Amino acid sequence: MRQVLINLVGNAVKFTRQGGVTVRFGLKPHSTQQRLLIEVEDSGAGINPEDLQKIFEPFVQLEQITAQKGTGLGLTIPGSLCN
Repeated sequence: MRQVLINLVGNAVKFTRQGGVTVRFGLKPHSTQQRLLIEVEDSGAGINPEDLQKIFEPFVQLEQITAQKGTGLGLTIPGSLCN
């Protein structure tokens, strides 16, 4: 989880030229089991709708218009962690 959070915040900072990055921690509401909720929000350019399905595939790095590139670590997040 540490590496996931580092990657999410790092990408949010890297691709946000104006505005800011917000990280929120809490417990998922209306859940029978206690689950940690982590949200990373930024004011960056976002992801093209056609690329949204690719972001959880292993070893996929989305094309960026900017000259900055990610590390392409291929970190997948199982669906059970995203619910």
